[in-house]
Amino acid sequence: MTKNLKSASRPAARQPLRHSLRLASDIGGTFTDVAAFDARTRRLLLGKTLSTPSHLVKGINTGVAEAGADVAEASLFLHGSTIAINTMLERTGARTALITTEGFRDVYEIGRINRPDAYNLYFQKHDPLVRRSMRFEVRERMTAEGDVHIALDEANRLPAGPLSGSCPTRVAVCTSHRSRARGRFQGTTECPRQGADSQ
Repeated sequence: MTKNLKSASRPAARQPLRHSLRLASDIGGTFTDVAAFDARTRRLLLGKTLSTPSHLVKGINTGVAEAGADVAEASLFLHGSTIAINTMLERTGARTALITTEGFRDVYEIGRINRPDAYNLYFQKHDPLVRRSMRFEVRERMTAEGDVHIALDEANRLPAGPLSGSCPTRVAVCTSHRSRARGRFQGTTECPRQGADSQ
């Protein structure tokens, strides 16, 4: 009986790993770094190549090749990047307009909730990502509970006029108490230039 118990508790033989490679990449402003760990051989392979901003995946593929690895053998892929933060710091992102609830156009810029250097009398805030001329208000209001207080209707559609000559390629919608508001803003803007997407 004891022998059978020991036999039953014995761990099963490990199955060979079908895909033993674990890949990780980090895309920076200048270089793309790739690390590949082979769980079967316990080897760590490294690759480094120039980043390719116009086609980011190309840099990753080149880095994987530099490391001597094969994406097809990977069971895990981890990815990190500084692209988003660099875009904000360098202000190189898409031309964006902001639609918000009436009366909240300047709240975005006032931003009193965060003052990193509270006792510095000469503290200056960073310029907002969306300048004031690209921020627009619509008359509508939701309560904190998600109920409609002031309904948004077709009369509140933003005309093309305010956007003409500087039509954005992206439109962000950020309203007060937005819990059920997302669908209400589809088609809120009319833009003369094609390609403006609502986010």
